[in-house]
Amino acid sequence: MHKTVKYLATLAGILATMTIAVNTNQTKASASSYQIIKTKYYSHAPKFHAKNKTQNAYLWNKTHTKKLHNIKNYPNSIWTLTKSEIVRHNGKDAVYYYVTAASPNKRYHTPVNGRIWRGYLTKGYNQNYAVWNNLFVIPGNHDFVSDTDYANYIQKSPSQALTRKVLAMFPNSKVSIDLSENLVDSKYYSNAFTDTILLPSVNTYFDPTKYTNLSTNQRAAAIEQALNDAGYTQAKRDAMSNYKIGIYYCTRLVDVDEVEFGLQLAIPAN
Repeated sequence: MHKTVKYLATLAGILATMTIAVNTNQTKASASSYQIIKTKYYSHAPKFHAKNKTQNAYLWNKTHTKKLHNIKNYPNSIWTLTKSEIVRHNGKDAVYYYVTAASPNKRYHTPVNGRIWRGYLTKGYNQNYAVWNNLFVIPGNHDFVSDTDYANYIQKSPSQALTRKVLAMFPNSKVSIDLSENLVDSKYYSNAFTDTILLPSVNTYFDPTKYTNLSTNQRAAAIEQALNDAGYTQAKRDAMSNYKIGIYYCTRLVDVDEVEFGLQLAIPAN
């Protein structure tokens, strides 16, 4: 009887060891079956949002063995791209993005990041602009993917009240995201426009670090007066339908080097 018990105990130990070994090998095989073939880094951190906010789409760990987050649970987030990876699995290649979430209230207590198949994301800011304030215009990034997208942000974001008032002063001129990026950094799209009008006496009132005692309405009134003083009366502004407007404003100083706030007008070159 004692020999039988001892034998069974020994057999159970062997089986347990074999099970652990098999599970370990399966985990290693699973991890090694996803191979990173190529990595590309992005210094300007392009922005993305979920292609389908109601679809399950997961962020994975580096070895693709653990689901970290479901982006369906972060419907208002903007996903910032740090690097992309070509990953090979079962002989097939796919592109994965390493992304980090930004939330409308600025940050999560614990960083939400990981690797996700790029097909679950689409380029540009999260377009629920009613909950977002002071988004960056970063030249060359195209985080606002079109003129319509940028105009939509201006119309909906609480931070853009002044911008809306200024655009109303140019009722027949349309917003251009390219011209807005050129305003922030003049080396971008410099050949896309002609007859550029840039008025420092106007743009000083867009600077959030200046005239901090002025309300939004008072800033708008000061901008309108500066336009009139520069010869751009309402009648002249009404006649500028062939001009596009580049404009950028934030209610607080943004953490971007050498950013320019204000507006400029120009005629498209083509």
